[in-house]
Amino acid sequence: MTPLPFTLRQLELFGLLAQVLNVRECARRLGISHASVSSQIALLEEQLGFDLLVRRKGRPLALTSKGAAFKADLAAFHAALDQLGAHRVDPEARAHPTRLRVLIGLALFEHYVRPRLDHLLGRHPGLDIEFLTRIPGNPRDNVPEQADVDFSLYHCGARIALPPGARELARVRCAVYGTHERAAPGGGPLSAAAISEMPFILPGTSAVQAHGHIAGLAELGITPHNIVGHSDHFDVMVSLVEHGMGVACLSEAMIAPEVRSRLCALFALEDYKLVWQRRAGLHGELVQQIEDFILACVLDNPDYPAMKSSAGPD
Repeated sequence: MTPLPFTLRQLELFGLLAQVLNVRECARRLGISHASVSSQIALLEEQLGFDLLVRRKGRPLALTSKGAAFKADLAAFHAALDQLGAHRVDPEARAHPTRLRVLIGLALFEHYVRPRLDHLLGRHPGLDIEFLTRIPGNPRDNVPEQADVDFSLYHCGARIALPPGARELARVRCAVYGTHERAAPGGGPLSAAAISEMPFILPGTSAVQAHGHIAGLAELGITPHNIVGHSDHFDVMVSLVEHGMGVACLSEAMIAPEVRSRLCALFALEDYKLVWQRRAGLHGELVQQIEDFILACVLDNPDYPAMKSSAGPD
């Protein structure tokens, strides 16, 4: 079979972008960054060898003639996939579809769960599962509400008390990360005073989020004097840090495995714990299979930087 000049993820991005013709709206619907959409579409165009979109400063996006043809073929491709999928015989699953909602940290979903999601959906075609991705916020106040979700998987500060029914699975390192050029001579950690002078990139775009994060740093003796940016997107923050634009408070799990060697922990912060919670009263073989699948995506992945595991109460 001839190698294809695209991935299914790129087709998903293009299909939505061709529909809305707005990069920011496409990014919002998919729960990823504006930069991720732009870079993936640019890579798709490079792989195909032609432009899919007409880009004019100050004017809305439009499809090129080849882009419109590609969109039409993509619709036919999706129809063919639906037709192939209809050959599967599973009357019970089709007669009793299951809907589940999963609240999950954005980095956990993008790095560990999304790449394997096709395996789960292929085994359970009647499953209707919604992933609500959660953007990292104030590390001192980051235990999510369990209402209206069936499962939760997230990171929170090691000292934060967990709600009833939640259990700790592992811990990951959290630090102020920067490039190796910003490290102290010999590669040792920096002082709080030295970190305070670094250009900081903060999570969140609201004043409340920024204030909460700065208050948390102040407890460690860090007072950022030069805030160079804010972002709700962990991948944007990591990219800015990687390219030397500043430093940021990150858990190691937020950093893509291929990028970790290019960054270093400049100042240790409180470790994060990986937390799992299932809604009380939710039982059944399928429910257990989904729980096992999601946890295996993370804990069985050698790229997940767990420091230690904790059995915790069920």
